[in-house]
Amino acid sequence: MTNQYHFWGVAISLLFVLTAYALFDQLNAIYKRKKDTSLNDRASDVISLNRALGSYAGFFANFLLGLSYQNFDYYLVVTRAVAIVFLLVTFFEILIDRKDKGSYFVFILALVSFTSFSLLAFFNREFLVGSLSYVKAYAVFATLFLCQGYVHQIHLVRKHQKIGGLSVLSFQLYLVKEISMIAFGLTLGFSNGWPIVLMHGTILCFLSLLLWNFRQIRKKSNVG
Repeated sequence: MTNQYHFWGVAISLLFVLTAYALFDQLNAIYKRKKDTSLNDRASDVISLNRALGSYAGFFANFLLGLSYQNFDYYLVVTRAVAIVFLLVTFFEILIDRKDKGSYFVFILALVSFTSFSLLAFFNREFLVGSLSYVKAYAVFATLFLCQGYVHQIHLVRKHQKIGGLSVLSFQLYLVKEISMIAFGLTLGFSNGWPIVLMHGTILCFLSLLLWNFRQIRKKSNVG
């Protein structure tokens, strides 16, 4: 492993504190809205479950990549496992808030997939190492799923002309994550790094567009 790899590996691990805070801030935004008795809408209003599941798919793809590389990638596995736990709690809170089939499906799907592959990696990591090409294919699928998730989130924000239960700060902090992950992916070489660069480069574009929509809505609110 090169010095650049370890430099960016340590960097994304340290910067993950911002990602963890972003995930916590989104969860906290839901908690605050639950306690606000003056609200007439749901605590998770305007949050696209589609986009949230896309975020899980992205974290899970990086988690699987870290498990499937010949050299176990602690930088990817540990940070993404923590992120997934935050997301599972968020999915559970959305489930409690909405109590619909979609939220039940997303929570169960995320819980079962994360638990199953964690156990598989513990007992038979060689199977994942031998399936790296399939994991890379899944990373491409996760990227496409993330794209449509962000498109759906942007659609909801524009349709309702409000931010609702979304945490703007969390998306702003994600920008740092995406940039650092692109740099980290480049240090892995083309063979191992291209799924990471593709995913986070694409997310960066859609994330920037979503933040621009947040800004436009806030401008209109201030004018009104």
